[in-house]
Amino acid sequence: WMFSLNSSIKVARPQFLLSTVGLFMLAVLGEQCDIENAWGLNLPGFCFGAGTMFYIMVVISIFNGLHQARNEKKSPALFMLFAPPSVAALALDLMDDDPETFSDGASMIIGWCLCLCLLLIKIGPSISDKPPTMGTYWAYVFPLGSLASLLIRYADSVGSMSARVLAIVYVSLATLALVLVLGREILHHILVMKGVERWEDPLVDKRYMHQASRDLESERE
Repeated sequence: WMFSLNSSIKVARPQFLLSTVGLFMLAVLGEQCDIENAWGLNLPGFCFGAGTMFYIMVVISIFNGLHQARNEKKSPALFMLFAPPSVAALALDLMDDDPETFSDGASMIIGWCLCLCLLLIKIGPSISDKPPTMGTYWAYVFPLGSLASLLIRYADSVGSMSARVLAIVYVSLATLALVLVLGREILHHILVMKGVERWEDPLVDKRYMHQASRDLESERE
């Protein structure tokens, strides 16, 4: 959208957040391999700053556009809203170079992630419905997994019983999401093999329509 003449940030969707997750993951990897001392550049900090900039831009656009795209309020893709900050909090905690404590900034990001997660659960996941496209429901899984990983790190640093219980709750929630999504995908695949349902794929459907149009033109000739 940034370099397009026909598009703008106004059309941002939760899927845009996938690119920001990669920048925060680079920050985590950079801290773990101590790349700053090896290269003499704070590359993890650079990646963190770039990821923060794009995340804020996309999130603001998504929330501004929710009133227009009301069907997306129950979209599994909305769970990606707290995937990037979950990874960002891990990176921020590693940047303080103190494994015995958990960064206050990272704790604030945990609050943001928990708030988003509870709001989206309140809206109500629609996993019982037919999958709009192949793999759509997997968006429920990895954001919860990233948040659970963050809370495990938090519980390990803090060491309190409350933090451990919170981590166990979200690990269980992430595991439940994985089982439910896998079961729903298997059920739909069985129905596809029986000829009752079909996998929707915009690329395949577009190609099929294009081929059908060419066949129709050939018959007319």
